[in-house]
Amino acid sequence: MIKDSGERTKFDTGAVRDMHTGKGRMDLLPLSALIELSKHCEEGALKYGEHNVDKGIPQHSLCDSAMRHLVKYMRGDTDEPHLRAAAWNLMWALNQTVEHPELVDVPWRNGCEVGENFNNLQRRLESSKWILPDDRTPENGSYVLVSFTNFSLPNIGRYEEDENGGAFYPGNEEYTYASDGLFVNAWMPLPEPYKGVDDDEK
Repeated sequence: MIKDSGERTKFDTGAVRDMHTGKGRMDLLPLSALIELSKHCEEGALKYGEHNVDKGIPQHSLCDSAMRHLVKYMRGDTDEPHLRAAAWNLMWALNQTVEHPELVDVPWRNGCEVGENFNNLQRRLESSKWILPDDRTPENGSYVLVSFTNFSLPNIGRYEEDENGGAFYPGNEEYTYASDGLFVNAWMPLPEPYKGVDDDEK
């Protein structure tokens, strides 16, 4: 089945296509620059083997290399194609953001600590807000914090699924909140347990 966004682009010929904003414009890419980047990929494959970068290079290493090559290019160094190397490293740093967020390990300006990667930041943001059960349910068998439509205090509950669907249970109890007259309207993940501080971290 062909996907249909419902939006149409009409050409001067009268032909129409399903084309909406947000897909990107591949036809506007700088083709000569792409050819230069492909040369860098070819040389890298000869040196390190094909798809070496796909094995996992932390983003900070790619950004570091990109900045170094750019500075050398601006200084006038000609021992390597430094501008091409800078662009290659930035391209793969951007690719890590999309394809491998677990490798994004650079500092972020929105309060996350140095070295905390994108996945950790995402988990922190998700754990700090209530989630509606209609939007997403917890993992089967997990313990979460729940709130109620008809009770003012939150509670630690458990989410269980079976062939009849899913339900929230109080702690380790076998009866559901609903059977006890309490109706869950939102939930959020529990924070990590406190593990203390090592002497070398003080």
